[in-house]
Amino acid sequence: MTATREVSPDGKSRGQIRQEIKEKERAVKYLSERYATSSLPKEDIETLLYSIGDNNSYLTFNRDPVRVTTHTRHTRHTMLMALLRL
Repeated sequence: MTATREVSPDGKSRGQIRQEIKEKERAVKYLSERYATSSLPKEDIETLLYSIGDNNSYLTFNRDPVRVTTHTRHTRHTMLMALLRL
């Protein structure tokens, strides 16, 4: 999971962010070296892992705001319905 997780700066110091990036890079290096074969080179595995990480970041950036908006609308609707029942 470390190799593909998103490194988010939210609420973290620069040192914490640097540390997470280093951990991620170490994990990518370890996995790519461990599972590289003659038919699947280390570089392809690294590309794959970074691609999965990019996808995770994309989903966080594009999906999560929709979830928050949907939740907020649902909460407002529920509160309005409760007030109308009074």
